[in-house]
This record gives sequence, structure tokens and C-alpha cells, in this order.
Amino acid sequence: MQFKRPRDPNTDPGLEKIRDVLPSENIQCQVGMGECKNLAVEAQDNGEGGQFFLCEEHAKEFRQFATLVAEMTPNQVKKLERAIKEQMEK
Repeated sequence: MQFKRPRDPNTDPGLEKIRDVLPSENIQCQVGMGECKNLAVEAQDNGEGGQFFLCEEHAKEFRQFATLVAEMTPNQVKKLERAIKEQMEK
């Protein structure tokens, strides 16, 4: 998935990488509820005091999406939240 370029290349996506994941740990990427079979390369804060794991490809996409959200207006964020909730209810 590709996202638009940030308006400001210095935008802080506000993410907190907890740690790198070693290949020897053999942890699978957790994107897509098991759809991604790649090994995780990093652990991110899940916002609830835990962690979730991302492969290299999804870590890049995650940062791009977080940057996009960081540049949204409060109204745009509310619209995004509504759209996500509607999709989850389907």
C-alpha cells in the first residue's frame, strides 16, 4: 500500500519502536490476523502497554500511515475513525 507523501518530511509519526526482533526469535508479523507469513523485524507499542510485531514491509507501511495520520486535521481523524469502525462492524 502506498500513501501520499507527507506535507512536511520532518513530521513525527509519533510511533514508539520497542525493540528490534532477531531472526532467531522466529516471531511472525502480526499484520492481517495471520495473513502475513513474514518474520517480524521490530516490535511496536500497541498503545495498551503491550507490543505487536511487524515485518520489514509492514513496518515501512505502518510508519507511512502514522505520518499521514499525524498530519490530519481533527475533523479528518474523526472521519477516519468512523470509517474504520464501520468496516469493523461489517
